[in-house]
Amino acid sequence: GEEEEGGSSEGDGRDGRHQKIKFNNQGWGEGGKKNYKPSTTRNKKRAKKYLNKVEDMVEERREKAKAELVEKANPQILAWQRSNQEFKEAKALLDKVRTDVSKNEKRTADLKADLEELEQDREAQRNSIIEVTIPCPVCQNPLDPDGVIRKQRANEAMQSMTQAESLRKRRAAEAAAGRL
Repeated sequence: GEEEEGGSSEGDGRDGRHQKIKFNNQGWGEGGKKNYKPSTTRNKKRAKKYLNKVEDMVEERREKAKAELVEKANPQILAWQRSNQEFKEAKALLDKVRTDVSKNEKRTADLKADLEELEQDREAQRNSIIEVTIPCPVCQNPLDPDGVIRKQRANEAMQSMTQAESLRKRRAAEAAAGRL
């Protein structure tokens, strides 16, 4: 039984619980080869374990970096939000001013039209009064401060000239038509 149990003195077997398993199973004579292989599943799990640790460390570093970026960017984000709000307020104010300006321009145009109409009415009234010739108390000539009478006479002269000119043109056209 010494050979079966021990073998530690020989040094060709394994110690501990693997006493009966020898390398390459030589010299035993009973049974087939023992199927001793290193545990591949443990090796796979070991790699996953270390990979998981590395991934956890990377994730922690990412979170730290993200937190630092958020801390750095927070004032910039607040400034951007503040400027965006100011921009919106300024745009609203600009739109309000534009609508006010357009309303004022429309009102100004209406007032100008009313003023022009009133001026025409006033001038028509004044002309109707001035058309009655008032003699000058000194020289007895008719009073014409703004030259209304002169304008009327000039208009009458222009009308007579245009009538004479149009008559000449018509006669020339008739003569040209008669020759053809």
